[in-house]
Amino acid sequence: MLSSTRSSKAAALVAAALVAMVALAPIAADAHFTLNSPGPSRESLQYPGSNERFFPYAGGNTLRSIPDCLSMRANPNPPTVTAGTAQVVGFEIGNGAHHVGPCTAELIDPATGASTPLGSEANCVSLRQAMTVQLPPTTTCVDCVIKVSVKATHLSEANPEFYSSCLDVKVTGGAGAAPAAPSRNVLDTPAPVPENPVPAPSAPVPENPAPTPPAPVPAVPTPDVPAPADAASTTTAPLPASVRGGRKNPVGKWRNRHARRRTTRNGGEN
Repeated sequence: MLSSTRSSKAAALVAAALVAMVALAPIAADAHFTLNSPGPSRESLQYPGSNERFFPYAGGNTLRSIPDCLSMRANPNPPTVTAGTAQVVGFEIGNGAHHVGPCTAELIDPATGASTPLGSEANCVSLRQAMTVQLPPTTTCVDCVIKVSVKATHLSEANPEFYSSCLDVKVTGGAGAAPAAPSRNVLDTPAPVPENPVPAPSAPVPENPAPTPPAPVPAVPTPDVPAPADAASTTTAPLPASVRGGRKNPVGKWRNRHARRRTTRNGGEN
């Protein structure tokens, strides 16, 4: 009887020890964290209401179906943050798994793939469930992503789980913002033009205006006319014989008559 009682006590002790050992043993978790401020994460938009938004992308027992959060659904209305300021990003913890491990953050432009480091913290999930990042003063973008990656070492350093969460933001202001339009000098501002401008007064007309001098008449050149020949050097052309001996020439008629008289006096000789 005593032996049986001792055996029962030993079995109970062994069972209690086993329970304690199981309770103290590290258990691989299937949920960790996702970002939830200043806006919803891409995992929350990709897996709304599902625990898959907390799953690791590598190293865990159960992995999410899309490893890279940059490939998940983007937020069409991202929150606006200011360049050059400190921004707190908050975490949503799944299944109470406040795991330990380093956290790193970066600002990514999905259009170009450019990445800017935003800082790192140790045990950001287990200690504060948040992380403070420093936005660069010279980087602005309309569709950027704050990505936080966590290497969870709650099982061991040699067997970590890897998590990442992406949050869409619009970064404005800071030194990278477009310069404001320069203010215009008052002297450079043109005077407003009235709707019905008053015509300027015309110059007064004098009572006795001075007569306008006539326009000059252009000189007309005189053509060169050849001078007439000297009258003394002019020779009258002789009249034709038909005119000299005809009836219409009295001089010829007189000469013929005088010639006949001389012939008669000389006896018919010429």
